[in-house]
Amino acid sequence: MDVVIVTLLRESLIDTIKSVKAVIPNPNIILITGKGAIGDLRNEGLLKCSSSLMCFVDDDIILNSSWYTKCMQALQTHPEIIAVCGKTPIHHTLGCMICRTNEFKSVGGFPKLDDRVLRKLGSKILVLDDAVCEHQIKRGFGPLRHNLHFLCHGFQTENRAGWCYGPRKQVLMVYGFFKAGCPDYAVGSSVWLLKTFFALPFIIEDKRDRKKREG
Repeated sequence: MDVVIVTLLRESLIDTIKSVKAVIPNPNIILITGKGAIGDLRNEGLLKCSSSLMCFVDDDIILNSSWYTKCMQALQTHPEIIAVCGKTPIHHTLGCMICRTNEFKSVGGFPKLDDRVLRKLGSKILVLDDAVCEHQIKRGFGPLRHNLHFLCHGFQTENRAGWCYGPRKQVLMVYGFFKAGCPDYAVGSSVWLLKTFFALPFIIEDKRDRKKREG
């Protein structure tokens, strides 16, 4: 099976690769590096896949046999499904997903923003609550450092296909973490509320470029 890992070459990548090799039989690991839209980078890896089934894995995730088995069973049980994803203990992640390669290519792979994937694929993607993989972000200040890292990685706007972001959605996520008894994750996620201020120059530039094209 081809396994695409979009990575910032963090230290966590080593343990992610070890878990992939321990869980997935004979994986062909395809590393995609660099800045840019996460969906576009994953699609770059998708184009390099030739196996009938392929897998996306985030570079800060530890896979386990339970996650892999349940995703594979879901694909076998539901032939109409083209992709199956599970969750970390905190939230679902489309960065850990097993897909039917040709079918996923035929629908165009990932949209530019992750939160559009479910709307685009609709009933073609199955989200499992019981297929859980480990997130390498540890408690304490880990979530805060993790989110600051991504916040500073690139201030891409929606027009430039940056990571998912919406102030209202982020506030609800922060509240959900507090409610679930994970205050460190709540504080870590709250830093994304600062993105609007950092991204403002790029938002203005996007609007100017759009006016030029329309003019």
